Amino acid sequence: MIRENMEHVAAGTAILWGIALNDSEQLIGSCTLFKINHQNRNCEIGYILNRAYWGQGLMSEAIKCVIDHAFDVLDLHRLEADTDPKNLASLALLEKLGFQREGYFRERWFVHAKWHDSVMLGLLRSDYL
Repeated sequence: MIRENMEHVAAGTAILWGIALNDSEQLIGSCTLFKINHQNRNCEIGYILNRAYWGQGLMSEAIKCVIDHAFDVLDLHRLEADTDPKNLASLALLEKLGFQREGYFRERWFVHAKWHDSVMLGLLRSDYL
């Protein structure tokens, strides 16, 4: 997985950031822009945070920085997030940041021997700014 991620970074189709507390170098999570498509000026956003740090506003702060980078530095037009509909906290976070639900995909992912649904959310530069 690390090798594959580094190949995407080298190809310019992904950027990965680690999340750490100000007073520590210990990683507690990460944010990723991936499937970066410069021609169509869009990409997907992903993130993960150690459960011990949930509910403290840390991911909201981190994702705002990633969104700013996507729109201001990469000059993207659109971000997408593919989310498990059971992950209510993630859906609430994305919607708080301006993402809009755009689609519901039944049994889209086969994970741990089970089919899982997916909600697609999108954020346009004009909606965010």
